[in-house]
Parts: sequence; structure tokens; C-alpha cells
Amino acid sequence: MGINQADTKIRTMIKLALEEIRKAPWILEDIFSDFLDDQYLAEYGAKEIARAKEWFLNNKIEILHKYRLDSQSYPCITIAMGESNEDDAQATLADLSTEVVELTPEEINKPIPYIVKPFIPASYTNGILTAPFLLNDVSPGMLIVDPDTGNAWEITELIGADGIRIKDSPAIAADKLGIIPQYRVYRARRERASFRESYQIGCHVHGDPTQVLWLWSIVLYAILRYRETLLEARGFKISSVKSTDMVRDDAFDPGGENVYKRFIMISGLVENSWLKSPKRIIEIAKIADPDGITAGIKVMSNTEVPLDVVDPEQDDNWVTVKSNPSKKRSITMKGN
Repeated sequence: MGINQADTKIRTMIKLALEEIRKAPWILEDIFSDFLDDQYLAEYGAKEIARAKEWFLNNKIEILHKYRLDSQSYPCITIAMGESNEDDAQATLADLSTEVVELTPEEINKPIPYIVKPFIPASYTNGILTAPFLLNDVSPGMLIVDPDTGNAWEITELIGADGIRIKDSPAIAADKLGIIPQYRVYRARRERASFRESYQIGCHVHGDPTQVLWLWSIVLYAILRYRETLLEARGFKISSVKSTDMVRDDAFDPGGENVYKRFIMISGLVENSWLKSPKRIIEIAKIADPDGITAGIKVMSNTEVPLDVVDPEQDDNWVTVKSNPSKKRSITMKGN
């Protein structure tokens, strides 16, 4: 999912809502139905609804970023991003999740190399192929492949140190063959973190301040009506809404313009996610000591093993290896 683009989702929600209201003006009657339902407003309610419908249907209402550098036209709606704070209540250790994504080499531009580069086989008879060298890094499940055609066959068994058995003993006519991994994909764990984000939706009009109340009512109705399907269903969850008071826009005072605005503040919980570094799938594991395999467990140490733990009658003792900066060593676990 990546980083949640909630501001764009809010803009899309309002845009779709305004389009639907224009196609179905009866929705405006529901938005302003309180004018008719309240007996004290009913006297002039029908006229007020008619004025609001006429204004809305005859004015283009743009949806803009709050800090656009070009001039704004009125009426308009602006959207601005507010604070974004990580929600500690939703945090997990190391941002872990259970989702693992498979990525092809083409997607991440990381080709998977041959296990064994193309070679000329020493022999091939009845499904058993012999190589002119040891196949130490080959395991069942890997594939023998013709690099010229891309045809591949599964390896089912290792025969000695330099032979392999190929599944179904196919007839192979190729000058060279290579060996490729069983899993030709990368895997990456998707990690997640939850954030409480807030956005400011502005309603701006020029001239009659009553129009701010009409536009505010329409936008608030759109948010409440569509937030389940167009916000919560798309990752902006547990949202809450509040509004500011209506004010005159002081930026237009020098020009004597009557511009009014009112803001709706909406906050919600979003989840941002990212992929850890893609890793190959382990197909075979070998543990080796550069000095040769010995019994027991060999542990890196700067001291000798205490005499009281050494039993010369046993071959499964702990053995320490003095560190040697000039030579790398690996821990070897073998035997009992």
C-alpha cells in the first residue's frame, strides 16, 4: 500500500459527491430539509432551499490545494494537510506484520544469477547428468536449464558429488546447460505503522456570506454520507469531524473584497507501509569450518577450554578456536 494518500482521497470524495448532487438535485432538498422540518423555519424554508439549489447548480465550484500559487476563483473548496502523528496505541514491535510480498527480478531490477553457470556436461544417460566438476551448491528442486531456449527441467536427486537425476528423464539436446534456483523470486516483508492524520477543508465564497453556510452544509453532508465507502473503505479509518466559525478573509481587506470562509477539520487513522530489503529464498544451507569439520561444537574464544569440561574419552566436546584477525572462521555445529 505504501504511504496513504489521504488528502487525494478526501479531494476525490468531495469531487464525486458534488458531481452526484448535480445529477440528483433532490439530494440538496435532503441537505437543507431542516428548513422544512422545523416549524419555525418552514415559513421561509422553501424559498431558502430554492435559493441554495439555484446558487449551487449555477456555479462552478473548484476543489483546490490551499496553497496554490495561482489566483483562486469563487466559490471554491480548498484542502490542506494538517498534523500527522504516529499512533503509539497501534504500534507493534519492530513494525512487524505477517504480510510477505514476492517480487520478480524484473520488478526490482535485480537479476538472479545461475547457481552453476552454463557448462558442457560430461555425460547424460537415462536422466542422469554428470558434470565435469563437483556440484556442491546444487540441491533437489533446482532446475537444469538450456540457456538458448529457456527450457528447464527439475532436479530430483543428487548422484554422488558430480551427478544429478532429472525428473522424467527427458531428452535434452543442448550444447550447454546451466543450473538455476528453484525459487526465482525475491521476498520482502511488509512493515506497517499507524498515524493519526488531520486535514483542513475550506469553504470559500465571494459576496453573500450566506453562501458559505450553503457550501459548508453541502461539503459536510458529502463527508458524512461518503466517508464509509470513500474514506474508511480506502484506509482513512475512525474519522471525526469538527468545524471552525465563519470569518471574513482578511487577505482581501485592502481591496475591499467581501470574501468569507469556514473550515471543516477531519482527522482519521491511516496505515503507512513499506517493504524491507528484498531477500532471496534459502534453498540450501551448509555449515563449514575452513580448517575442516570436527566433532562437537566449535566456539570462537580467546581462551582455551577449561580442563574440567574436557573429556578425552568423548568426541562431542566443546572446542574453542583462538581468534585470528587475519583469517575468518565460522562456527561449526556437528554431531550429537
